[in-house]
Amino acid sequence: MTTNVISDRLEYAVEKVCAQVVVNSKKMNWRACDDEVLWHELVSCILGSQVQYEHSKAASAYLVFQRLLDVGKLKIGAEKFEQDITEALEQPIFPPMTDKGGRKYRYPKLRANHIRRTAEQIYMSNNSIKDILLSCNSEKIARAKIVSFAVGIGPKQASLFLRNIGYARNLAILDSHILEYMSLVGLLPQLIQSVPTLNKYETIEQALYSYSGKFKTSMAYIDTAIWVVMRTCWKEGILV
Repeated sequence: MTTNVISDRLEYAVEKVCAQVVVNSKKMNWRACDDEVLWHELVSCILGSQVQYEHSKAASAYLVFQRLLDVGKLKIGAEKFEQDITEALEQPIFPPMTDKGGRKYRYPKLRANHIRRTAEQIYMSNNSIKDILLSCNSEKIARAKIVSFAVGIGPKQASLFLRNIGYARNLAILDSHILEYMSLVGLLPQLIQSVPTLNKYETIEQALYSYSGKFKTSMAYIDTAIWVVMRTCWKEGILV
């Protein structure tokens, strides 16, 4: 199959999926959320770095269920706060489940440390996520702010956080699926696996933003549709 044929088929699939994404899209209203809700979502994005989506969501949900993300516990004892999160993430309870149990989270100690240090950056100075967001006057400034205080988060996960809470509509989530798609349709000269700097990230993001105009909808819907299409292609062996 030629590159042009692959490109055309992928774009056709993205257009069809995008229509469903628009219909089914539901976002939080960050202004109406308690800071606890925003904090939990930020933790989910910290846990999502270099980890499968389902795995990180399950880990985040477990920490919330066990009330291990309560910042009041951080103020009582930061070391115990981090250790409790580490021990929870080390449990073999995450999907996929088998007769012998489930998987352990991939980076328990590292991410527990990132969560603790991020919580300290925000809450030990009597700040809040909502106050930080209110101080920003653009999506890109908010992303840079998130990257500056959230330990272990780069522009991709910061963009995801801002998208999930309903703050941003025009920031791209440049994960490996999106980058591969951009390579296949000619938006990138060669395939890359990750974007190391914010400046480079914004350059690639602008290319995707310009491209998204052909679908006549916001980039938030386009890159979600691309992610769904590419993930499905890999699962079904269409792309190898």
